[in-house]
Amino acid sequence: FRISTLAEELELIQGMNVSTGRVAGIYPEIKAPEFHLAEGKDISRIVIQMLADYGYATKDDPIYLQCFNWNEVRRIRGELGFQGRLVQLFGENKWEIAPKDVDFDYLKSPAGLAEIAKVADGIGPWLEQVAVAPEGGKAKPTGLVKAAHAAGLEVHPYTFRADALPKYARSLEELMQLFLVDIGVDGIFTDFPDHGMAFIPSE
Repeated sequence: FRISTLAEELELIQGMNVSTGRVAGIYPEIKAPEFHLAEGKDISRIVIQMLADYGYATKDDPIYLQCFNWNEVRRIRGELGFQGRLVQLFGENKWEIAPKDVDFDYLKSPAGLAEIAKVADGIGPWLEQVAVAPEGGKAKPTGLVKAAHAAGLEVHPYTFRADALPKYARSLEELMQLFLVDIGVDGIFTDFPDHGMAFIPSE
């Protein structure tokens, strides 16, 4: 198998949109931009230019662009001038998924969320940052979604998997019900999109 390029993926999606008469959006991630910059490649600049070439440049276009690196999210909006919808992904500091000066504990705080809201349109937290449950108990929201909504941010948690459920959920549908309906997140990342279709309002 060959790995398709970003351009080929965009052309495939846009071609399918034409043939189906529907609009499937895209949700690319800028991964490890600090690594690529150290190798002499400005991956954010490259991706943003390609997105613009294919018509993904404003908040009216069907795209969210995401990244774990808060420094890069600010750079994407400021220095690189991206005007589309932008999402700050959340990890845990112990994961070392972003530079050491990116403090996810601070970013999850009301002050951090207010700072993010000046730059981005939403956050992408880990499931356990949104809901927790004592051993054998019922899951309860952490308050992150409420705080993010108060700051004007959308919330799109990750990753909903039927084969890797939290202990408090008996099925993927139950997990989606908890997050999408009871807690009220705005979207989700899932490896099982067919299960999520039931939660999409009919037009």
